[in-house]
Amino acid sequence: MKRSTTLRSALPATVLLAFGMAALAAPQFLPADTDRVAVIAPGGAALQVVAAAGGSAFGGSATAVYAVSTEPGFVDRLYASGAWLVLRFDGAAGCLQSNLGIITNARG
Repeated sequence: MKRSTTLRSALPATVLLAFGMAALAAPQFLPADTDRVAVIAPGGAALQVVAAAGGSAFGGSATAVYAVSTEPGFVDRLYASGAWLVLRFDGAAGCLQSNLGIITNARG
């Protein structure tokens, strides 16, 4: 079997693998408005970004603040307020070292 034939026969499997991985990763990078999220912002300004977007912070780590809001458009407001990255946060906060303690409301 020629090498080009082997590569051509592996192409469908490679495409399916790439699309499958993208489908699994999409919910992390496209969180819903009511999801708890991890907010990453420049220079440690993530808490201010959450406050400006009208969310409530409930913890954090050295690199992110964990926040939630029930208001529609929260993720868009986070990006508009200066967030670099907003990822869905599934609640593994107990496994992470928090440097913020528990913050009940970032607005006040």
